[in-house]
Order: sequence, then structure tokens, then C-alpha cells
Amino acid sequence: MILTVYSHCGLSSVPVLGTWVYGFYMPLFFSLSGILLKSEKYTWDVFLRRRWKTLYRPYLIFSVTLAILCFPLHTSDFSWFYNNLIINGWGGYALWFIPVSAIAELLFFAISKLTSNQVIHGVIAVVCMFLGYVLYKLDYPNPYNWALVPTAMAFYALGNIFRHYMDMYLFHVYRKILSFSYKNDSEICGQKHIFHRCISSDNIVISTL
Repeated sequence: MILTVYSHCGLSSVPVLGTWVYGFYMPLFFSLSGILLKSEKYTWDVFLRRRWKTLYRPYLIFSVTLAILCFPLHTSDFSWFYNNLIINGWGGYALWFIPVSAIAELLFFAISKLTSNQVIHGVIAVVCMFLGYVLYKLDYPNPYNWALVPTAMAFYALGNIFRHYMDMYLFHVYRKILSFSYKNDSEICGQKHIFHRCISSDNIVISTL
């Protein structure tokens, strides 16, 4: 959020620093979104209802409100209103990333429901990155910045892959901590253990006697 505000407040014109921030803050946003996306937790029904409440509906309300407020200012030039607010998503300014992020997330959610294989997700990330580059070079008409969806989806996939290995690492660390604690409990309490700990490669169960 701080980087987004920075890029829109005029400081982005600062030599070197402005270009550096522009080079990574949106890829970072999409990657973090991929890290936070846990498709295994939700069914399609739950996922879509949550997104409707938290993303789709607020965006729709804001866009309709903006269109209603802007229309009286451009009644003499309806082509501007039509092209910028309806066709191009109110000019593609400021919140252009919301429809891009929404579509990329939906596509990656669908793929992750079909397969959880991280290698396949990695291949998809590479293909999407290449497709995004091709679309950028072809310079086709780009309503709602749809040509950026493959690139956004690539970073979603990379972020989600990172989360997978991060979870594995944290699980390993957590298991080591519990194992160390278990040994200490055994030495202190003898045969009267306070906790039963079941540690396996798949889950950790802690139950109190």
C-alpha cells in the first residue's frame, strides 16, 4: 500500500528510485496475492461469495457511482464517457489492477482446483509470462487492461508456489521445536507426560491429558 501511494504522489518521478519502485511494486502485489490465496480451503461457492462481498461488489458500486457522477460533466461528449468509463474501465486509472487481479485469481483458482502439482504451476507461470510479453509487444486494443492478465497470473502462480515451500519450511521448523520441547518434558516429568504429541510428515496433533 505504501509503495502504491508513493507511485501516485509525484515522487515516482525521482530519478532511479522512481523507476526502481515502478519495476517491482505491482509484481510484488500480485505475488503477495498468490501467497495469500489458499484455494484448498474453499469450494467454488464459498470462494465466489467471499470475493463478491469483498472485491466484486465494492468495485461495481464504485464504478457505477463514478459513472453517474461523471456523466453530467460529459453529456456534450458522450464518446469520451463511453470509451473511458464503459469500454476501458473508467480510463484504466488508479484501480485498473482490480479487474486484472480478479480475472487472474479466478483463472489460477480454477487451475489449482484441477491440480496442486507445483511443477505444473511453475510451467503455467512461465507460459503466462511469455504470453503477457507477446501481448504487450503486439499492442492490441486493451480494454480493462485485459492483456496484463497473463502476467498477473504468472506472479500469482509464483507467489502460490513460494507459499507452498514456505509452509513446508515452517512445518519443519515447528516440528523441530515440538520435538525439542517433547524431550525436555520427558526429562522433567519422567513418565508423567503433560502432552501427547503425534508428529508425522502430514500433520501435527497436540492433545492435553
